[in-house]
Amino acid sequence: MQNQFHRKEQPYLGILGGGGSHALFRKKIIDGVQATGGTMTTDGSDTIHTFTSTEDFIVTEAPESGPLAPKALATILIVGGGGGGGAYQGFEGGGGGGAGGMVEASSYPLTAQTYPIVVGSGGAFNSVNGTDSSAFGVTALGGGRAGIAPGPRSAAPGGSGGGGGGQNFATPSGGTGTQPSQPLPPEGTWNNYGNNGGNGANTSGGGGGGGAGGAGNPGNGGAGGPGRSNSITGSPVTYARGGGGGYRSESGCNPNGGNIYSVNSGNGGNVCSEVGSPGIVVIRYQTPPE
Repeated sequence: MQNQFHRKEQPYLGILGGGGSHALFRKKIIDGVQATGGTMTTDGSDTIHTFTSTEDFIVTEAPESGPLAPKALATILIVGGGGGGGAYQGFEGGGGGGAGGMVEASSYPLTAQTYPIVVGSGGAFNSVNGTDSSAFGVTALGGGRAGIAPGPRSAAPGGSGGGGGGQNFATPSGGTGTQPSQPLPPEGTWNNYGNNGGNGANTSGGGGGGGAGGAGNPGNGGAGGPGRSNSITGSPVTYARGGGGGYRSESGCNPNGGNIYSVNSGNGGNVCSEVGSPGIVVIRYQTPPE
């Protein structure tokens, strides 16, 4: 539901013409943020914009100084697309995809301008990195692709790294989680979350992809790293879980953790033909008074 503009006006005395006649004018007071973009909802005294696809966040008004400036401080969530799961071959299990990088912010000052919002897509199975999400000049990296049992068995880096594929007599490496090294702006309080994927096992099982809440576990059939809970939408939601690696089995499609695809969660894909989940961007700020 899109909010209507809310404005207060304060009278002040102006002078018209050279004869000194006086007239009463109205001076607009900007007492809150006015913005459009994404799906708009409210929670208590706050307005929430949820972006599940790429578009602009357009702020037309925001108090930038004085006692009303705190009303323009936003809470922000950015999650990249999850990496795709890795294929299996015979008795050899593939790895789980790495989760998209996750970024949280509080007390970020909004100003009147257009902010481009990019929402990353999940990586395709067998085995493709997720794509980046971005907002306010900050990037949440796509998750790393998993290692593939037929090869390449080593996983790729990403927001969180993918899990290594299984291989006899070797331990293919999991991907590095690179989100923690991403630059962040000085305004507001920002935090990056991303972790490494687990190595594949020398008994032919795949490692789990890294998650925002922890590293992926090594194979055989390594569990994906845990996600991270965030309540920006008004209730707790877990984002950015790592995909589960495959156990050594006749089919190879035997992931630890099952199917975890969830729309706009940034989860990594598991070994059973699973793509990574798309990312998301959410912005929350105080609703202007009526």
